[in-house]
Parts: sequence; C-alpha cells; structure tokens
Amino acid sequence: MKLLLALLLLPLGFLMSSLQEPTRAFEEYTFEVTVESTTQKPALFNLSVTGVILTQNGAHEPFNMEKKNLKAPYKLNLKNGKYTVTTKAKKGKVISKVQGIKNGEQMGSANSDSKTTVLDFGFGGIYSAKGE
Repeated sequence: MKLLLALLLLPLGFLMSSLQEPTRAFEEYTFEVTVESTTQKPALFNLSVTGVILTQNGAHEPFNMEKKNLKAPYKLNLKNGKYTVTTKAKKGKVISKVQGIKNGEQMGSANSDSKTTVLDFGFGGIYSAKGE
C-alpha cells in the first residue's frame, strides 16, 4: 500500500517542482557613483574602488580599480556588491556621491564634499560617507 501511494505521489512531486518559479540569488541592485565639481572651474581627483561584486550565482568576486587625474563631472556604475570608494581632490573641490538603484528605482544615497571622501556601501542598502 505504501509503495502504491509513493508511486502515485512521485509524478505529483515532479509536476510541482517544475511549476515553481526559480528564485534569484540577489535582487537587481546597482550603484551609481558620481563626482562633481562644486564650482564652474574644472576639478581633478584620484579615485580608488575596492570591494566585491556579487555574481549571478551568489559568489563574491574581488573588485579593484585605481584611476588618477580624473576630471569632474564623472560617473561610474557598479554592480551589486560591497564597496569602498575613495575620492581625493587634487585641484578644485568635488562632491562625491553614491546612489543605490534597486530594480530601477532610486534608493538611499550618501555624499560628502571633503578633500578626501570615503564612501562605504553595499549589501542591504547600507550607505555611509565620511570626509577626511
């Protein structure tokens, strides 16, 4: 009797598993980093980005970027992950900002206008900005 019941439920189990929608390892989250000049005059800065990118299968992939003598305005889009972005003004004064974008909608943000700004942001929509 138990064997008969098991044989009847087995196809039902396969049918139910094929009807379920696949779940995503993460939400569609991205970050937009912008650096703008506070005046009409051009501003130059150095940029450093370290952290991890969250891949489609949920793995953490290291990410490092160093750029020197960039000119404001500047924009950088980063995939879902956890990052520390450091901007250091060399000439002029800049405002460094990170804006979270979740499923196409703008979420929280953080910014600072210090000579050296450190932006920390990532998983779970955590944002902080500090000037040094």
